[in-house]
Amino acid sequence: MADVLSLNESIAQKKAEKYDPALEENVRAWLGAMVDRAAEFTNPSNSLCDLLKDGVVLCTYVMCHTSISLDIS
Repeated sequence: MADVLSLNESIAQKKAEKYDPALEENVRAWLGAMVDRAAEFTNPSNSLCDLLKDGVVLCTYVMCHTSISLDIS
């Protein structure tokens, strides 16, 4: 059991080392500006994952920055 625990700890440590809070802040600011939802994206209490997971932001970005017309009714 100790090997599994140390493996889990090792994975968690590597994940934490790769996370860059400054990069997330830059992504939030850029994406919020691109989809005209800056207030929502710059609020750190909103999880970036939660903001992106339903796909609405992606569709909004595509519709704003391409000539593609999508009917999402």
